[in-house]
Amino acid sequence: MLTRLFGVTLLLAGTPGLFSQEHEKADKELDPKIQVWVDKLGQASEKPVEFDLSTTMNMEEMGISTEVSGHMVLADQTHMRGSFQAKVEMTMPQAMTQSVDVDFMGDGEFVWLDMAMNMAGAPTGEPFRQTMKMSFAAMEKAAGQSAVSLGVPGMDFSQMNMAAQAEAMFANFFTDVQLVEASNQGILTGNISEKFLNATPELKQLGMETFRYVIDGETGYPVEFEMGHSKATVLKTSLSNIQFLDPEKIDLDSFVYKPKEGVVVVDLSPMLEASVPHLDEDGHDHAEESHEF
Repeated sequence: MLTRLFGVTLLLAGTPGLFSQEHEKADKELDPKIQVWVDKLGQASEKPVEFDLSTTMNMEEMGISTEVSGHMVLADQTHMRGSFQAKVEMTMPQAMTQSVDVDFMGDGEFVWLDMAMNMAGAPTGEPFRQTMKMSFAAMEKAAGQSAVSLGVPGMDFSQMNMAAQAEAMFANFFTDVQLVEASNQGILTGNISEKFLNATPELKQLGMETFRYVIDGETGYPVEFEMGHSKATVLKTSLSNIQFLDPEKIDLDSFVYKPKEGVVVVDLSPMLEASVPHLDEDGHDHAEESHEF
C-alpha cells in the first residue's frame, strides 16, 4: 500500500509531467491573455532543465499525509535523473510513520526507481529496499491507449515534463480558467474536467476538482501547482532554483542505472499497460466495470 502510494505521490510531485507539447489542439479556444501564459509553458517544455521541488499531499479521508522534496534533471524525453526524500504519516488503521529515499533515473530505455523505506518501530532497523522499472515502450503504448480513450489521439502521456503537462492540460482538460497577473507571474485557476478524472482514478478518489498554477514570467515554468476541492488543497508542488541547461554540454551516456547487488527488480511495465482505462464517450471505464465482482 505505502509503496504504491509513494509511487503515485512521486509521479504527481516531480514526474507528473506526463504529457508532451505535441498533441491535437482542443476545439475550445482560450482567452488570448491566458494563451500567452500557456504558450510560455510550451516553450519552456522544449528545453533541458533542472530544479528543486517540494510537495505535500494531504488525504484526510484516508488518514495519510505525504511530504516529498528533492532535485531533478530533465535532459530530454527519455533521459532524466533525480533524488528524493519523502515522509509518509498514517493515522488509520494505526499511527505509523515511514520515510523513503529514492533515486530516480531515465536511461533512454527504462525509468528506474530505487527505493529505501524506513519504517518507525521496525524490529531490525534496516531499511527495506526495492527497485522498480518501467519501460518507455510500455509507457508509450499506454499513452496511446489513454489518448484515444480521452478523445485526444496524438497527445503523448508518456513524457515527463511539468511544463508540457500543463500546456496539454490547459488545451484539453482544464475548464473555467481564470487569470491574475502579478509580480511577473501568471496565476491560473479553474476546474478539472470529469473526463480527465475518470481516467485518473487516484485523483478522483481524492476528490480533486480544482487546480491552481503559478507560472514564472521569466522562465515560463510552473513554480507552484495545486490540486484540491472547495474545502481544502490536497496536493501542492513548488519548484525552485530552475535552471535551463545547455544541450551541447549534456552527456546522455551519463544517464546510466545499475541495480544494487542483491536487490530484486520489479518490472511495472505489464501492470502499467493493464491499468490503462478504456473509456466511452462519457468518460466511463466499462472495462473496469466488467471486472468487478
